[in-house]
Amino acid sequence: MSNTIKIIISRYSAKKQLNKQIKKGFEILNSTSKSFIELKKDRNIWKNYSSKLLKKIFSNRTICNEFLMVNLYKSEPENIIEFKTFLKKEINKLENIVEQLNLYESQLKLKTKVGNLLKNQYVAGSIFLILSFFLSNGFGLFPKEEKNENIIAFNKPFFDIEYYKIKIKNKGYQTFDTLNVNVKYQGSKIILNREFELVEYNFNDKYNFHLGDNNEYEPKLELTETIISNLILDSINKSQNILLQLKKQTIFDGFNEAYFEKTDKKEIGNLKFKFSYKYLDSTIIDTIRTKIYLIKKN
Repeated sequence: MSNTIKIIISRYSAKKQLNKQIKKGFEILNSTSKSFIELKKDRNIWKNYSSKLLKKIFSNRTICNEFLMVNLYKSEPENIIEFKTFLKKEINKLENIVEQLNLYESQLKLKTKVGNLLKNQYVAGSIFLILSFFLSNGFGLFPKEEKNENIIAFNKPFFDIEYYKIKIKNKGYQTFDTLNVNVKYQGSKIILNREFELVEYNFNDKYNFHLGDNNEYEPKLELTETIISNLILDSINKSQNILLQLKKQTIFDGFNEAYFEKTDKKEIGNLKFKFSYKYLDSTIIDTIRTKIYLIKKN
């Protein structure tokens, strides 16, 4: 029972406080008036408060630990680009927690049942007998984890996506690239959905494509196919690879072909994918991000 994750405040209050913290995170992310040192200090304060808030909302530290582990195995950011990448992942984790609040059992339901029962009894002896009767017969007053599948703690699977590496060639109007996503079983059976969606991509300004002397533009990217061999992930099928096929389109202007300002192996932007999977009777909506790198071919 101790491993079951429950919400110990109202869902409305939890959602309101988490959304306020998400908004604060975006304010730090989009700030243009502070130095890098000041931004790092603001992020540390924001992250510390976020972890305390998660411990206040949930009955154990599981969700808080997941939040703190988002960038656990990476060194601290050394520049503003790395800083924004770290902070975006942490904000995205809070957004995912808000989306999944309805999956967790609330302790307030139990307190309400007991409170209403006590309020309507006038004789102490009757209260004792009624409570004893409920406890001995198990009429749903205290949910039993081993018999109710719906309140078992949800263990989110781990999604790991490779970097998207754009290879620059001398010729070619459009090319197809494949990204690999590795999914690992975390204890809760899920059914994957093939409907992955490319919801956002952007290129850093100073690494934009150029045409001639004055024109700037971004290449067009489109997710054309999602390949998953086995949709079920459980204790038997412990890992799964998902292949995302992207179509990349560049633009020509007469005899001029688009080119990059910078040299090879540079981070030039990022991608965001939206996807979903089934857990019990619920559909879990999630997102995953990756960086875009340039690799120059000789």
